[in-house]
Amino acid sequence: MARKEPVRGSVGPSQNASILHVNGPRSRAGGGGNTLVPTPPAESPSLVEVWGEFADLAAQVRMYEISQRFRIRVHNMLTSSKDENLVRVYRPYLDRFEQLENYAETYISDRVKDHHMYLYMSKIKGLGPILIAKLIIYLGPDSAMERRVNVSQLWSFAGLTPSSKLEKGKKAPFNKRLRSLLYVVGTSFLRAKSPFTEVYYHFKDYYSRERPWTPQHVHLASMRKMGVVLLYCLWKKWRENLSLPTRPLYVVEKLGHTTVWEPEYFIRQ
Repeated sequence: MARKEPVRGSVGPSQNASILHVNGPRSRAGGGGNTLVPTPPAESPSLVEVWGEFADLAAQVRMYEISQRFRIRVHNMLTSSKDENLVRVYRPYLDRFEQLENYAETYISDRVKDHHMYLYMSKIKGLGPILIAKLIIYLGPDSAMERRVNVSQLWSFAGLTPSSKLEKGKKAPFNKRLRSLLYVVGTSFLRAKSPFTEVYYHFKDYYSRERPWTPQHVHLASMRKMGVVLLYCLWKKWRENLSLPTRPLYVVEKLGHTTVWEPEYFIRQ
């Protein structure tokens, strides 16, 4: 059967649809009975309002992640089941989710090339089209990068500053999905032996000598430093692409440091 190619620019029929969750407070209705009052959905801008021409890319990244999550879940159910009847039930669903994941991956791999950051990011060893697209979407549209005059604002958004801590019962003061993605990207860098691993091993050596930390603590701290440097490079190139000014790092401007990892250092020539 011929494979149907995705239609570029299509966000999907349910993009702006909202669902009323009937889980609101109970109220008295006619006759004295209890009636569930639907809780209206929170107002939030649509993908089209946020992303404009790249709304389709943002939607496809979302669909890719959903399909992947369900594919993994069904795969685990299938492999753990010893009942042949259940295996026959699960198998078609696994096949469908794999097809949807592949469909989204094909679309994303082609569409992300139209974004102005792709040219730089595609030259970084360890970043493929899917990770590039996720980083672009998680970091936000051009309008968000325009507001980030200092790279520290981006580090804070990603949860990579000393104050980025989770408190029980409170909303995270940073984007948890982005911080998790940066760990995945860092793992990809280590596997691919990307030039970014120089940052990792530099700080791993330093922390191992200077801090009384466990090996796991040293590893996580070194991974965070690699994420910090990556975000600096992306922030600087992004703003340069938009013809926006970039302020020097605080350690350079205020503390007099002269050694800084710049974006061009990490790209494949």
